[in-house]
Amino acid sequence: METILVIELITLYGVFIIGALFWVVTEINDAIKKHKKEKAKKNFDPLEKF
Repeated sequence: METILVIELITLYGVFIIGALFWVVTEINDAIKKHKKEKAKKNFDPLEKF
């Protein structure tokens, strides 16, 4: 019985870690995309003035 509980704990912990890593990766990707968009806007600003 105890071994089954340990295996369940390990699997749940693994799923939690994978979910957390996936969330962190998506957050970083969103931040990079926003940064690139803002950078692109800044680069195009002088062109819009003329």
